[in-house]
Amino acid sequence: MSFGRISFPEGALGEEPCRMPILYFKDNVLALPKHRNVLIAPHPWYPKLPTLLNALREQIAEGRGILTDLGVQEVHATYLMDPEMTGVVVLGTSEEKAAEVKNAVGSDMLTFEFIFLARQVKDVKDEIICELPLAVHSQEPKVLVSHKTGKKTKTIFKKIGGNEKYCLWQAQTNYLRLHQIPVHAMECGLRIVGERLYSEEPEIYLSSMKKRYKRKGEEERPLHEGPMLHLRKVEGSGIGVIEAEIPPKFKVTLKKLDITNLI
Repeated sequence: MSFGRISFPEGALGEEPCRMPILYFKDNVLALPKHRNVLIAPHPWYPKLPTLLNALREQIAEGRGILTDLGVQEVHATYLMDPEMTGVVVLGTSEEKAAEVKNAVGSDMLTFEFIFLARQVKDVKDEIICELPLAVHSQEPKVLVSHKTGKKTKTIFKKIGGNEKYCLWQAQTNYLRLHQIPVHAMECGLRIVGERLYSEEPEIYLSSMKKRYKRKGEEERPLHEGPMLHLRKVEGSGIGVIEAEIPPKFKVTLKKLDITNLI
């Protein structure tokens, strides 16, 4: 079922205008696919990044666009996501519904399923469970493993497959904390491609795959900018299963690596 698309003007969510498909709209739940370098709600770690809530609320206040046509008068966040990752954002279109979904998240009643590309590692299990507790760093905008002050956190990693250099993985959790997936992945020896803060794993360039590749003019850009980490599915009571397609550049990179068949 198609719910339409939301159009954002230049500057709302980045330098370029964009259109965002509505993934789900029912019973005061609105789901959208978040883009890279966009926050769901304002956060002190990222004061300069655009926020999805602000952009949506601006449209609602101006009484324009598809949200007005759908009768949406307010939007509220239900969980946080790393701005660098893409994927499903579940919002409440009433305070009561947002509180209900937040309570479900806090009670481990939702499942968050990610897909990511990592550097291939030898002698690693096909399934890894990481339960290292995470705490906010006292001086830097990041988290760290702390058995003294860290909060309970659990991520289950499952290998999907890959080639000699790279491997696709699935990650699942029932409670999503900021930076959880990159940190837990790194602690398990899985270096997410393009993730610079923790694993310092570089992005993939076409020149690294083609020995005679030469680009004239502009400086070469990576096949996929930023971490290849995507929240593909959110599932739970009251919302069912909500999925967001893997971004085009993510797919293109997998195609270049000849592992598209795994998705």
